[in-house]
Amino acid sequence: MNRSNLFHPLSRKRRKPVLGAVIASSLLASSPGDIHAAEGDDERATPASRPYAQFDRYDLKGTTTRLPPASETIIRDYGGFRSALARHGFGLHLMSLNSAFYDVHSRQRTPEQRYQGQQFTGTSNNQFYLTYDLGGSGNDQRQFVLGAANNSVNWKGVGPARKITMTRFSYYQSFLDRRIEMALGYLPNSLEFVGTFVGGSVTGGSLGVNSVIPYAIGMSRAPMGTPALNLTFNFKDGWYNKLGLQRSISPYGVDGEDKENHYGVKWSVPDAKLLLIEEFGLRRAASTSHPYVWVRGGIMYNWSRFARFDEPGRRSENHLFYLLGDWQVTQSGPRPNNGWHVGGTINLAPEDRNPYARYYELRLYKIGPFQSRPMDTFTLSIGHNQFSRDLHRLRGGATETYSTSASVTYMWRVSPGAYVNAGLTYTDHPALAQRLDSALNATVGLNLFF
Repeated sequence: MNRSNLFHPLSRKRRKPVLGAVIASSLLASSPGDIHAAEGDDERATPASRPYAQFDRYDLKGTTTRLPPASETIIRDYGGFRSALARHGFGLHLMSLNSAFYDVHSRQRTPEQRYQGQQFTGTSNNQFYLTYDLGGSGNDQRQFVLGAANNSVNWKGVGPARKITMTRFSYYQSFLDRRIEMALGYLPNSLEFVGTFVGGSVTGGSLGVNSVIPYAIGMSRAPMGTPALNLTFNFKDGWYNKLGLQRSISPYGVDGEDKENHYGVKWSVPDAKLLLIEEFGLRRAASTSHPYVWVRGGIMYNWSRFARFDEPGRRSENHLFYLLGDWQVTQSGPRPNNGWHVGGTINLAPEDRNPYARYYELRLYKIGPFQSRPMDTFTLSIGHNQFSRDLHRLRGGATETYSTSASVTYMWRVSPGAYVNAGLTYTDHPALAQRLDSALNATVGLNLFF
């Protein structure tokens, strides 16, 4: 007998879903095709990807932002590497996200760097995810995930430098033909909520100039996972509701979290309380019969105590309202998602306790800008940050009150698993804490998936 078959997920005894029928009745009206309509990933639907479809079961499950499938990696199944892991129920995902920024316009220098690119700024985020398939019943699945990360930066303003940290340690299970999904453990919720990546995939790069407000409110992100429970309810025609209960990152920001929890393994840190995330949305993948659409909105409420700017010495709970939408307006090219897309973002947070209080963004992007480049992406975006007026008054007018950016970027798929991003971003008032010349940041990124 082949001993390895004892560990293969298909050889395990199937178990029935364990969730009761209390909430099942509202979900059973939809068909499996309706539930999974948002998963029509183009990377998984081409002739070149079919030999690797067997590895899809070992992908990271339950996230709104997808990691690339095995067919869209550098090593694919070189030497039978992934096949050997899959025989024992394992899947492996490695990625390296590298970026460089430099302001080619302003020559104004300060004793300390005030914004990304004022001096040459480089980041390298390297993540590792090991999945283990615990089997399931029908389309349902149970999965264990271990994730670790290395984060290198040359300026602390873009995030903490960590040689090694745990970023994910979680259990996933779906119920009722994936109408309900649960993730429990240490999670980076930047992959689970809001969605700031083109087409909902890390390979597409981030949308526009991006808002930092969800993270300032306390949402976790790699390389900082925190204890969390996420529940997703999938309804008919792509509608969904997602609830998250997360231990907030430190109310003193990423520096506070890094100081108290450098290796990412602590259950709690001082003054960090519960963060509630509630998101409702509609998501449908592009197909030959309809274009791509993803509209989502939600609220975050953090019971941690944040310092008040209008009443120094007082601390209050925090919250955020957010609304994002992305629509495909044309279909042209060999893939259903090829064509022009438009989108927008609104983030609203109280300015009496948040330095970044409002964020508005408009974006226009084309996936497959040329017939011969169906996986490239061209993006134009405008973003506006409204800074806290209460902080402005507290600092005697020494801070800026807004920042506006315009960005143009091109993402070039060099080969499976290798992507180059290049662009220019013009920013008026690039720093919150000090009035500086406008910036013109040249950016280059290299994203690798193995």
